[in-house]
Amino acid sequence: MSEKRVLKVCETGDFYRHHTKPQLRLEGNWLAACGIAPNIHVTIESPKPGVLIISAITEERICK
Repeated sequence: MSEKRVLKVCETGDFYRHHTKPQLRLEGNWLAACGIAPNIHVTIESPKPGVLIISAITEERICK
């Protein structure tokens, strides 16, 4: 599945003290269509600034 999604990066944290951080929330049936099912583990890599790669991992890879 190569359909693009546009999501907003939200801000969370202590707004009064200006100690905030970016937050990205992913949810939807499109994740299951991409092979990301509930209750699995994923890895998130950042090969360069502004790029995230999310990959589903198997139980064998979790234990290693």
